[in-house]
Amino acid sequence: MTKDVSRHTLIQSIILHLFPGIIMVMVDFLLVPLIMGYGVPNDLAYNADTVLALVPIQLGILLYVTKRNTGTYKIASQLPYLEKSSLKEYLIFIPLMAIWAIAVNDVLTPLEINFRDTVFTFIPTKYFIGNYDLSSFSNWKIILTSLVCLLLNGFTAPIMEEIYFRGYLLPRINLSQNKAILLNAALFSLYHFFTPWHFFSRLLMTIPLYYWVVKKRNIRFSIVAHIIANSVTSLSMLLYLS
Repeated sequence: MTKDVSRHTLIQSIILHLFPGIIMVMVDFLLVPLIMGYGVPNDLAYNADTVLALVPIQLGILLYVTKRNTGTYKIASQLPYLEKSSLKEYLIFIPLMAIWAIAVNDVLTPLEINFRDTVFTFIPTKYFIGNYDLSSFSNWKIILTSLVCLLLNGFTAPIMEEIYFRGYLLPRINLSQNKAILLNAALFSLYHFFTPWHFFSRLLMTIPLYYWVVKKRNIRFSIVAHIIANSVTSLSMLLYLS
């Protein structure tokens, strides 16, 4: 069943995409020095903003518009991309997206690091995620950081972001399908203000995924792909202990 949705103006779409990111980067600016003062990786600060900013803002907006539009708090009523897909489609498409993401990451990461170190010199290096020597941390701090990152960055943030950005915002962009997908991907990449040097890799990784979400009218594809990608990243530092 297709849900009819009202479209946002272009200005509304831009604000709703970027506002959570603005608040998050402000929280990060305050938290990173505090967290690092306790001698733990700065990843914890960027994960804390999931609890302090990401979820409260995005969930708050969804609850507000749902209550305004329906008189209830059933967020699913505002999400048109909840149609079902076969297990076979997941088993084929998700691995393909993983291969694509790995390829994009391998090609662009060296270029983006160089871009960061030459263009974003005004940002103190303490705000660069992962810009530290793992050998300077005890094993328990590495394990704690990985587990917190897995919970917040691996599961909580991807689920919330996909429901908000792909489930709610994408269908309401008042453009043609392909232009809406491109704008949604671009604004979502820009929303990560704390790592602007990864803009192009995020954009290239996500456009095919979002196209498939719209084609199948099913945000579960992007939820699963996002969880897998973030979970692998969150647990990667545990390889140091092996």
